[in-house]
Amino acid sequence: MQIEADPVPSAEKPGVALFWLTPPRFLAALAVLISHVTLWVGPLGLAIPNFVRAGFLGVPFFFVLSGFILAHVYCSSDVPINKRRFWVARFARIYPAYFLGLILTLPSYVRLLAGYAHARQWNLIVEPVATLALVHSWFPFMYMSWNGVGWTLGVEAFFYLAFPFVAGPISRLKPTSCLVVVAALWMLIMLRFVGIPDSTFFFNRSPIGRLPEFLTGILLCTVYRTTPKHTRQRIAAPLLICSVIALILVLMNYSTKYRQAVDGGTLAPIFGALIFALACLPSPSGRLARLGTLLGEASYAMYILQGGIIWIAAGVLRRMHVVEPMILMPAVTVAVVAGGVAAYLRWERPLQKRLLQAGASFGRNHGNAGETSDRGVRHP
Repeated sequence: MQIEADPVPSAEKPGVALFWLTPPRFLAALAVLISHVTLWVGPLGLAIPNFVRAGFLGVPFFFVLSGFILAHVYCSSDVPINKRRFWVARFARIYPAYFLGLILTLPSYVRLLAGYAHARQWNLIVEPVATLALVHSWFPFMYMSWNGVGWTLGVEAFFYLAFPFVAGPISRLKPTSCLVVVAALWMLIMLRFVGIPDSTFFFNRSPIGRLPEFLTGILLCTVYRTTPKHTRQRIAAPLLICSVIALILVLMNYSTKYRQAVDGGTLAPIFGALIFALACLPSPSGRLARLGTLLGEASYAMYILQGGIIWIAAGVLRRMHVVEPMILMPAVTVAVVAGGVAAYLRWERPLQKRLLQAGASFGRNHGNAGETSDRGVRHP
């Protein structure tokens, strides 16, 4: 899942936030969370509306958004991206919460390892090391083995590795060329429907299979940056209305038998249009805006910690004899949201600052001058 978090500077006025790219991250993470709570906490046979089951669509939204925001931050000037500083910034942004998520899910993971220790002894070393190193998403037999939702971070890690190499060439394309490439990437995604055998993992979970969504975000950001402001303002409302209607139609008609049809980037053009339109909207102010910003920034912690917090919160509530699904599930959901916000404020953000300071100190000591500044984008 994509992970952007801090205020996103405008291409025209660095430091001015694109506000409407922040609160939707919370809504997307909440959609994923609610779908997981109903599956993991709800009783067997619970009637779950299909649009709730479609909460996983928050993941492809994050992948497209990740490319858009990173391109907006790092490609808004002619200064080349300093790879070392970029990668340090990305590590500082994602790893503190990722590591905390692994700690919270460690008890259940240990029990899982004990269950197949004799049959797959090599996994006792390979699987944990791969997960800690964020390369587990490359392997279909381990990508969801520890903290299940962490497979998206393995995908994002590959995106971050590739970004400095692909962002420059893409940022030099003309808007028309960008839209042509977006269409070509979408047709590439559609190859899953031409009978390629055993392609579900590749298209839906592997870093290479999800790369077109990330590239779509970068391409559309290039269109955004090179489109005159008055043109963006003119097309924002129609584009927003059309993309929202399209997404509503997908959710209204979703069924689990269609999951493979809408997962893995199929809806990237819709999400891309939605993100483009949101980026064109003016930023509000006031308490609600600050609350929306906080929840959006905390969405990554909420997402990556949900497995551990659900396990802890559900266990505590059940020991308190809170077993009614209509009470238990909302209570667990609130616990994850609150825990995500607390972890963001008390763990993720402080550690991110320390890691960035350590990286900057290392760079100064090793003569890295002239680096571009990191304006704090996460990953969503």
